[in-house]
Amino acid sequence: MNLARSRTADLPLRPLLYAVGSAAAAAGVYCYIKKRGDGERTVEPADTTLTEDPVQTQLSLVDSLLDPGLMSDMDGVSVTQTDRAVPQSDMMAQMNTLRGSVQQLEEELSETHRLFDKITREREREQEEHSILKSKYNEMRETLQQQNELLKEYEQEQEAHSILNSLCDCMSNNEKSLKVSLAEAERKYEQAMESNAQLENEKSDLLSQMNILQSSVKQLEEELTETQKMHDEITNDYEISQCIYKYMISRYNSMEYRLNEKIDSLRATVALTEMKYQEVVESNDNLNNRNSELITQVNEMQRVMNELEQQHASAQRTFHEITRENERKDQELRKLYSTQKDMQDIVFKDYEALCQSHTTMISQNNELKEQHEELLKECERQREAHDILRSQYEKMKDNLSDNEKSLMATLAEAVATHEQALESNAQLEKEKVDLMYHVHKLRGTVQQLEEMLYEANMTCNMIMQDLERAGDAYSILKSQYEDILKQCD
Repeated sequence: MNLARSRTADLPLRPLLYAVGSAAAAAGVYCYIKKRGDGERTVEPADTTLTEDPVQTQLSLVDSLLDPGLMSDMDGVSVTQTDRAVPQSDMMAQMNTLRGSVQQLEEELSETHRLFDKITREREREQEEHSILKSKYNEMRETLQQQNELLKEYEQEQEAHSILNSLCDCMSNNEKSLKVSLAEAERKYEQAMESNAQLENEKSDLLSQMNILQSSVKQLEEELTETQKMHDEITNDYEISQCIYKYMISRYNSMEYRLNEKIDSLRATVALTEMKYQEVVESNDNLNNRNSELITQVNEMQRVMNELEQQHASAQRTFHEITRENERKDQELRKLYSTQKDMQDIVFKDYEALCQSHTTMISQNNELKEQHEELLKECERQREAHDILRSQYEKMKDNLSDNEKSLMATLAEAVATHEQALESNAQLEKEKVDLMYHVHKLRGTVQQLEEMLYEANMTCNMIMQDLERAGDAYSILKSQYEDILKQCD
């Protein structure tokens, strides 16, 4: 570096030194020619081979001119005094001219020194600016090295390299363009950092929104679980009502069976009564009127029995329709409540209770059968008392009408319960559809947010790639700048 400084410092002095040397040589040649013309001096040519630097030779000539006692060795020419009879006035005039020229040369030399000092100060100032720029460059290089630790995967973009190479070729010819490029790179880097910070803020906002959506999704899931619990409770109520309905159907079947048995027993009793009546007619003609009355009563009983059979047939048709509807609804419920296996224990318990109630009903039916047998025995014992039989018939008819009324009321209650169950099932289906719509809508929102997050990540990756490109370009520019500095040194 010192060698370069000395060389750069010598560059503006060379023309001045050449001028001084040429002036000294001209003065020496003038003296030589003048004194030779007078025939008083002889010039001995010196060795014409110059082995020294012409600048050093000219400096030695100037020194010889400044020394009044030394009048030889000027510009490679050796002058010897042969004539000591030169006039003193000519010598003094020549000395004065030489002194004037020397003073002029000294002034020019001092001016050259001042110019040299000025150039040296400017050079030092430029060196200071260069050192400041180099320190800034080193700081930027350190920051870029820190950034390059985060930006390692960018080695695929060749267009940026070619552009930066062309820029570097242009910068090698002009340091100002290099500074402009460095400032542009810094500006791009700052813009990239600002965009990165902005993307980080956007990413944090998206993450906060995602957390809010996740909390809302959790809240909706809790509401869905509560709705599912309500649905399970309603399902349990419906299953209980279904069990009650089945129990009522079984009770209706048992009552129908008992009524059929009673009708059969009444038919048998009527047949026995007709047989007894015929025997009584054969035995006693006086009972014809009663027999006719009994026949009319029997006809009325048959008519009532036919009406009961018709009502029973209509009830059976209604029952079969309700049974088919219930079977269809049972199939739908099996499809809807296939996942409700946990409620089977409760249903089994209810079923066991129903079985117990069924056994109690069977026992009651047996007791009723026994009572009926006892009544038959009483009818056989009192077969001769037709009035008692008629009263018993009327009582049984009343009981039959009461049983029919209770059966119709039970059937109406079962139909109402079934309709309520259907309404609750429809309401549950509607709520289920609404919940599925909300869930689908929420899934769409979550999917949209995931797409937005993916786009934000892609944008962030692109910006990181741009940062990596800028870092690699800056590293290449830095290496080329260092090469230029080395070449300048």
